[in-house]
Parts: sequence; C-alpha cells; structure tokens
Amino acid sequence: MTKSTNLKRNPEFADLDEFLGGTGDLRQAAEELTGTRVSTIIAMAALQDLLTTRQLERLERRSGIALVVRVPGPEWCDPMERALNQSASFGWICNRSGGSRSQDKATVGNDKISDQLTHGLNVAGVSQDPPRYLPSALVTGADITLEVGAPSDRVLRTAIALVTGKECRRVPAGVAAGLTLDEIAVAIRRGSTPAQCRKRLLATVRAKAAPNTDLADVPLISELRGYEGEAMDWAMALKRQVDDWRAGKIERFDQIADRAVCFASAPGLGKTTLARSVAKTLGLPILETSVAAWFATPGAGHLGDIVQQAEAVWQQAAAFGSPILILLDELDGLPARSTVSSKNRDFWTPLVHSVLLALDGSGSGKTKNCIIIGATNFPEHLDEALIRPGRLNRVITIQPPSPTALAGILRQHLGHDLEGVDLLPLATLAVGATGAQAAGWVRSARAAARGEDRPMRLPDLLGLISEPDGRTPEERIAVARHEASHAAALFKLGVAEITFVSVVPHGRFAGRTSSRLLQPETRTRAQVEAHVVAILAGRAADETWGAPTTGSGGSATSDVGLATAMVAALHGAWCLGNSLVHRAATPEQAVALARTDPAFRDTCETELTRLYARALGFVRENADVIDRLARRIVDCGIVDGREVSAIIDGRKPLRGANLSREERTR
Repeated sequence: MTKSTNLKRNPEFADLDEFLGGTGDLRQAAEELTGTRVSTIIAMAALQDLLTTRQLERLERRSGIALVVRVPGPEWCDPMERALNQSASFGWICNRSGGSRSQDKATVGNDKISDQLTHGLNVAGVSQDPPRYLPSALVTGADITLEVGAPSDRVLRTAIALVTGKECRRVPAGVAAGLTLDEIAVAIRRGSTPAQCRKRLLATVRAKAAPNTDLADVPLISELRGYEGEAMDWAMALKRQVDDWRAGKIERFDQIADRAVCFASAPGLGKTTLARSVAKTLGLPILETSVAAWFATPGAGHLGDIVQQAEAVWQQAAAFGSPILILLDELDGLPARSTVSSKNRDFWTPLVHSVLLALDGSGSGKTKNCIIIGATNFPEHLDEALIRPGRLNRVITIQPPSPTALAGILRQHLGHDLEGVDLLPLATLAVGATGAQAAGWVRSARAAARGEDRPMRLPDLLGLISEPDGRTPEERIAVARHEASHAAALFKLGVAEITFVSVVPHGRFAGRTSSRLLQPETRTRAQVEAHVVAILAGRAADETWGAPTTGSGGSATSDVGLATAMVAALHGAWCLGNSLVHRAATPEQAVALARTDPAFRDTCETELTRLYARALGFVRENADVIDRLARRIVDCGIVDGREVSAIIDGRKPLRGANLSREERTR
C-alpha cells in the first residue's frame, strides 16, 4: 500500500482556494504526479474537496475506518480507487461497478470487510450504486460516506493546477456538469496552460449541450399546417414572450410563463416536428432526449446509471449557459407510480423523483433557462406529479389534422407539384391520416413520377391515399345506402352536422359517415333516442334494400354495439328511463349490467326494438332521397357535408367540392 501527502491539507490554509494560492509547492506537486493519469488526479481533487483534514489524517494511518464513496458513474470507479490508494492507507478497497454478476452484489465480501476492520485496517468501497453493489456490512457500517458529483469549479481548479503546474484562478461555475470523467480528462492536458484547459472544457460542453442546432429544413411555426387549436396558440404565445424577453420587456428568461408543457397525440401527428419548429422560431438550440435512450445508453444497465443519464440532460442544458429547448420524448416510459407494483416501485421511484426535481428547477434551478417539452403517445400513463403546474404545466393534445389542415400539409410537402389543384377533396378522402402519412404519400408519388421521367399527376397521389376497392357495384351501392341513411337521419333528426360521407375503403371501414354532434354533452331522452335511431338507420337501410348483414354488428363500436350502450346508459347510468335508480357509472358498466341482469336486459331489448322500428320507418319514408345521396356517394367516393345537406334538403347540390369517379381515375 502506498500513500502520498500530495493532497494533504495544510492546517494553516482555511480552504482550497488559499491552498492553491501558495504556489511554492505547486510545481513540485505537479512533477510528483507526472506519471499519474489525469482522471486519477481529478478523483484525488474531488476527494480533497470532500474530506476534512482530520478525516484525511485518520485515513493515512491504521484507524479501522470504513469509507464509502458514491461516484457519478461506473467510469469513475477505477480512477477513484487509484486516488484512494494515492491519498491514504487501506487494507482493502472494494471497487464495484456492476460488471460482475456473481461478485458485485451486497451479499459478497462482508466477511472480508469484517476481517479487515477487526485488524484495525481501513477499508473503502467505491461504486456508482453502493447499496446494490458493495458489501452490505460496509454500506450500513460506514464511518464516512462521500457523495461525489460532477466536479465543481474548485475541484477543476485544483486538478488543472496539479496537471499543468500553474495556478488556475477561474473556471466557469458548473462547466463540468453533464460531462463524463473521460471528457473532462481529455480537456485537461499536461503542457497546456489553465486557459487552454478552460477553453477545451467550454468547447466540449457546447458540443454536447446543443447536439441539434441544424434546423434548416424545419418550417417556422407560421409555416406549419395541421396544428390548429391549443398547440398553435401555446407556441405563438411563447414566441411573443421570448420576443419580449429579447426586447428587455421581460427581465429574466425564467419569468416567461408556461415554458414547460407536454405534447400528447397518436403516433405520427408531429410532436417532434412541432417542438423543432418552436426551437427554430425562437432561435434556440434544441436538446433532444428520450426515456428509452436513457435505458439504451451503453453501460446504463442499472438504476444508478439510468438516473445519471437523466441527470446528464439537465446538466448539459445548464452548462450551455444560455436558453435552450429540451425535448423529452417517450415520456410515458416513466410509469405512473400509482400503477407500479410494490415489487417494482423501489426501482422506478428514484428515477421519477430525479425528473420531478429537475422540472421543479425550471423556476430557479438548473433548468431555469430552459423551455421543456415532453412528448407522449399515452398521456393516460403519465405520473400525475409530472403534469401539474410548476412542472409540465399541462398536456396539450395534438389532434389528427382536419381535412383543411391535411390539405395544407399536402400542399406544404408538394411544393410546386400539382400546382393549381384543389387538394381539399383529396384530403377529405384521407381524413384521419396523420401528417407523417401525408408526407410519405407525397414522397412515394414523387418517386413514381420521377421513375417514369414525367411530372407528378393527381392519380399518383390518389392511388396511394385510397385503398384498392375490389367490391362489386352492388356491394358499393349497399354500403353507400347504409352510410347515406346514417347521414340523413343525423341531419333530419337534428342530431348532428354532417362533415362528409364516404364509401372509400379505409382501414377496417367499408364506408364512413363523419359528423359533429349538435348537443355533445347534456342531452334529453328524446335527443339520445334520436341519436340511437340515426345509428340504427344503417342496419335499417340494409333491411330495406335487402337484408341485415354482419356489418352492423360485431364489436362494441359497431352500430348495434353503440346503440346498445346508449340505450343501456339511458336507463342504467343517465336515469332518463322509467327508474331513477343509478345502477352504472358509464355506458360500458351499463352494458355489463344488461349481460347479468335479465330484467334490465329485457328493458334494453324492448327499447332497442322500438327505436329500430323508428329507424326502419325513417329509412322507408326517406328512401328516395337516401338512394339519390347514395348514388352520388358511389359516383364521387366521398361527398362533403355541404353537398350532403343540400341533397337531403332537396336543394341543388353544390359542385366543385367533390371529385367524381371519372375525375379520380383520370
């Protein structure tokens, strides 16, 4: 065992700064450490900063002291072991980073710890996760426990001085936050001046803190399409505040309100695109990370490593030194603690707490100069503490683009292709698609045209949007009458405003009627029953022009499934029937009750039979207009709400909004 007085504190100096001021021994100390790795010197400086003079003196002799050192990550373990050997006297230094499954665990090595301490020898343990990897007797019986964090400016000044042999008076506060030990060691080199070491450290920080500053191909907020509503309102309000901050109207960046939110949507709706657009519009670099990336990083096999990956994000952002936007993708990878089993809660809680603590710092801590955007496909899976005011202030839901917005997205990606073509009917045909799908269609259509060495034509795009339709004419008109009956009943019974009606196959749908309810929340019994009649009108059309088919039933979201749920809820949950007894909280619970309660099931059956008879009567009474609308739908594939309403009302249909079958195949 070796020891050195290189790091021993001189009692006459009050602190490390005064010690560095005494340059008489500095050059000699640097020469003595010439053969020592820079990473070890950094670890030695960190030890000196944490240990008191009395503790160092006790560790330099046989005192039977048990020391535990928690380091920031596994790459610190070997340098810290070497630093301990250079600085003090130990019978055994237990260095464990989790590399050995058989040896690096709390049950191994306790007898050796006991034996060493019994003979008056000092022992030490080094690990990024002491309770997991070090002998349990050492962790619980430690006389001294040290927590080594990112090297402070004091530690860096010491290390630079001991490597260069020259006094280092200034290092920017927090400059090492987010850097690995190897990155710090590469920046501090023998033969360099302290100023050169500082310059390298700052260059490394900036290179890591803003990994994505190339946003040249990202549109500005003003150029985006498909983000109507809350998302765009938030982005524009944030831009106004940042503009005010730059103009001096807002004194500090952390005074900008609503800087932390969470975007939620189904996949492909442009959460990342919007975040990048916000960064470009605000003139800020963007730091992108994801919960999945924390787990996938090489070496991040255990909780301590994963927490360190998360911490590195906040440290990098803080070290950047100026405002930056952080995108936290796949945020639902952090499970809600209320849903985690007791078996797994101990694993997840420290990681969730780490993220919560960083978000708390958006007001005054290390993320105070940050705009933070979380992103998730599953907002219902988020921990409630993540999305409260003061952290991620709210969840902003990004909805699928409307036909108008989808037409704008198509136009944005088409550029000069198909100039002058009205894209709204095409977008209406693709309603429900995402912006990512629209971009893919344009790329594929453009590639097809390029392969034939010609300009893009409308069929190139249309063929990608509409699925192949192998149905017979009889099958198409049957689907059209089904959908037209829905639309006519919704419109004439005052249930909803029609958006469009389509017989173009889309996913699992043979056809589709899209509408907006006129009374979406509080409704009377008559209004609910009218809605049920409109839902059953499709099946009534099947019977009127032939026979009912399986298309009206099947899943809970089928026509009959929805009608059953609404009737069951009317009587069991909403108490609008003949009883005020509340028997279910939701339509789903009411349906479950109908399955198990014969009397309640009979009530639902009676009501459904009565309302279906009304639907049959409606369809037969309006058969001519339904058939006329159905034939128009077959001809065009899709008819928008204005023309649907005109046909049902008997007015002259509006032209120009819909593409006929011939136009779609030209």
